[in-house]
Amino acid sequence: MTETKLPYTHLLYVRKYSIITNDYELFIVGVNTKDIFHTMGEYLYRSKTQVKRINKVECTQEKLDFWAKEGYEIYEFKDKYIVKNERKEENADYH
Repeated sequence: MTETKLPYTHLLYVRKYSIITNDYELFIVGVNTKDIFHTMGEYLYRSKTQVKRINKVECTQEKLDFWAKEGYEIYEFKDKYIVKNERKEENADYH
């Protein structure tokens, strides 16, 4: 049995305020990170809207299928600090 690589390591369930509905809406955000708490903080810092709540879960194919079936889009978030450090680590392997 071949294991397929998942597109994200974690999913963030984010309740963000919408001025259109005047209420909080659920957004599903996919992230690839080894430091989930730093990435959550970076997401909150860079968010342009008010965030009421943010929950983290490990990404599984079942969760991806569930949210797709429910009609939710999964937004990708890239933490600039983590991406920059991962590039440095990759380049260090070549030297």
